[in-house]
Amino acid sequence: MDRVDRKNLVQDKEGVWWHRFGDGRRARARQSPCEQCGKVLIAYKPPRFCSDECEHLKRYGPPKRVVCAGCGREFEPDKNYRRFCSHTCAAYKMHADRPITTLAVDESCLIGKANSHYSKDERGQWWFKTETGKYRTRAVIKTCVNCGRPFLTNIFSGRWTECCSKACGMLEVHNQALGRPWGPKAGEFAAEKASGWKGGKNKKQNGYVLVYCPDHPTKVGKSKRNTYVFEHRLVMEKKLGRCLLPREQVHHKNGIRDDNRPGNLELWVKQQPTGVRVNQQQHCPTCSCFVK
Repeated sequence: MDRVDRKNLVQDKEGVWWHRFGDGRRARARQSPCEQCGKVLIAYKPPRFCSDECEHLKRYGPPKRVVCAGCGREFEPDKNYRRFCSHTCAAYKMHADRPITTLAVDESCLIGKANSHYSKDERGQWWFKTETGKYRTRAVIKTCVNCGRPFLTNIFSGRWTECCSKACGMLEVHNQALGRPWGPKAGEFAAEKASGWKGGKNKKQNGYVLVYCPDHPTKVGKSKRNTYVFEHRLVMEKKLGRCLLPREQVHHKNGIRDDNRPGNLELWVKQQPTGVRVNQQQHCPTCSCFVK
């Protein structure tokens, strides 16, 4: 950087240099050589050095060439405490001194090894590179909390990752919401742990009450999440001590389909007719017209 301001310097016809001030005054400029390179400096108050480079050479001498601790080549450091020629060498040396974060596992079932962003060096350390390939970070191997398989992730974006894929992540969120896991390794769906669970009687079909009973042989629906059985059939089975046959039906004496008291139910072996008996018909809650 040139330290001489040449904007306000003017030279007259006789070859004399003058320094012109902002108010119109002028003063004779002086000449002084640079203490390092000997360049003649013309200014009203000439500096000791013509540039910062000359001052640095005068004070500290010529730059010393040092050997990079990373790649081994010589370079001229701009600061005395620099040990590496570039940030890349410093990063590679720093990572080489650290322990390996990807311990030896069975890589035949390792998820993510086919991803182009992950690569493995000669030490067995897995690395994650960005799309441009300019930066890389250390990779770690975690175990999926849902399926139990090992997978690769990096130490920054995967710091809070606990699942190997989006599918396993959705299952894990669902498991946490229910309070009990389900899936290929956890068994059946735990509906009784859901926030809207009401004892298994939160459904009705044509006026009949359905009870959640996934292990019943005559369950309604083929899905594991929709395994319900009619409550009046369960009450009759408990009363008889056996399971009902497919041709057996349960009739409500008073015609009220959600009144599943044992005394209000009777077993039929054929298709029951519509309506109710005359002596069992209720006109009002306190009706006694047909009571014998």
